[in-house]
Amino acid sequence: MVSRIINTGIKDWGYSLPDGNPVSMIRYPKSNKPRNRRLEHGELAKLIDFSDDFMVSIINILIETGIRRGELCKIVPNDINWKLQTLSLLDTKNGTDRIVPLTNLAIASLSSLVGTKPNTPDTPIISFHPDHISHQFNKICKTAGINNLRLHDLRHEATTRFFELGLNTIEVASITGHKTVAMLQRYTHLRPENLLHRIQAE
Repeated sequence: MVSRIINTGIKDWGYSLPDGNPVSMIRYPKSNKPRNRRLEHGELAKLIDFSDDFMVSIINILIETGIRRGELCKIVPNDINWKLQTLSLLDTKNGTDRIVPLTNLAIASLSSLVGTKPNTPDTPIISFHPDHISHQFNKICKTAGINNLRLHDLRHEATTRFFELGLNTIEVASITGHKTVAMLQRYTHLRPENLLHRIQAE
């Protein structure tokens, strides 16, 4: 961030530094090892069993679409195209808009959430803060006996499932909103046994 500020001063505002950007001489710290937590066998069923209807819809939407919790909480009915089964996400975290395809389960889950709200097309279908959603999810995991699973891990799960379904990098990125392949790789954790199945099948 400091480096970008200095570069802006040099390139856009005409400031001159004798040795250029001093931050460029500093070694960047290594990135933290990405989480590789995916849903294990039976965990999704447990999550559903210990959730109320509201949280069931939330969990299904996140796994089926790979959207962020903040994006989820900003959805208004006008963002949903029921006929084309798409969701328009505006002003996302990385500053770009995108359109996400919706599976039948995602459509049903969104319909359930919309059905619990007054018919106001510009009012978010979820009236809770994203932190509240995460808190509720943590409570469900604790009750269900599921360890080391976070709400954001459902985005990892969704992204990896898209690849397992055979979508290519560009297609997955268009759904999830990842801007770089490196970032997309941090969210992708293919199971070796699934890769073996595909190799043998071909």
